[in-house]
Amino acid sequence: MRNKKLATILVIAFVAVLAALGAWMFFGEKQTDNPVNINIMTNGDNNQQLPSSNGVNGLDNQQATGQDQKQPPVISQETEALNRAKFFVEMIGSYSPGARFQNVIDLQPMMSDKMLVWSRDFMERNQASLEDNQESITTKVFKTNPSVLNENIASFTFTARRTKLAGENQISYSQEAEVEMVKDQGTWKVNNLIWR
Repeated sequence: MRNKKLATILVIAFVAVLAALGAWMFFGEKQTDNPVNINIMTNGDNNQQLPSSNGVNGLDNQQATGQDQKQPPVISQETEALNRAKFFVEMIGSYSPGARFQNVIDLQPMMSDKMLVWSRDFMERNQASLEDNQESITTKVFKTNPSVLNENIASFTFTARRTKLAGENQISYSQEAEVEMVKDQGTWKVNNLIWR
């Protein structure tokens, strides 16, 4: 009995030490080896710390703010349109009856007015058959072909791998999706989607 208590206490102590070590590593601050140059100038009776000509306390602005000079990459208009269109195809093409059109609802902020009308009509038309339909589909884009791109219109053709699960049957196939994008108040929105 005494050995069990001792073993339990040792295990609890070991776990507490590991937790403390993990918390220290997680929350501890990194120490940097940046030298600090403090310029002090005497002005009568007052000691004042003045910034140097090259930043705060002799540090350049990067060192003083702790920021890297690396700026995030600028995303081109083509890349932005392409990423939105690809995401849209994968989301709209992946669904299950239990989601009750949540994929369509979640994508509505990415739709033009024309696509919003389509999405509402699509949900209304398919609401009645929702309970009868037990198939689910996942979609993953694996090939992209940009077709048109200018400052307000973009179109892409994607080839996607789709996997349909209906009961015990699983079928995988490839399908193309043509996506037309329009720029609406500075944001790329999907204006049309056609599955081929």
